[in-house]
Amino acid sequence: METALDHYKGEDYITYCTDEKKWLRKLKWQAEQYPDHVKIIEENPDGGLVVHLPYSWFKAPAPPKKVGPMSEERRAASAERLAKARADKKHNESI
Repeated sequence: METALDHYKGEDYITYCTDEKKWLRKLKWQAEQYPDHVKIIEENPDGGLVVHLPYSWFKAPAPPKKVGPMSEERRAASAERLAKARADKKHNESI
């Protein structure tokens, strides 16, 4: 499986090539929803797609955030928020 993005300076689109199922589904959906912006250029016999997408839709991914171990205070606050959210959800479902 392979996915590649390509952009040449000055072009207003990105060429997106993939044969990964999760991206194929998403790209086909985008082509249906946004036919003026998303163009399927080629469907390969092996199931892969070559698509042009607007360059303005993309930004460089941020590096992952480093998260240290949770303090006991933070863990307790998080558990309290989760318990409240679950109680609220249960209450809303019963209405």
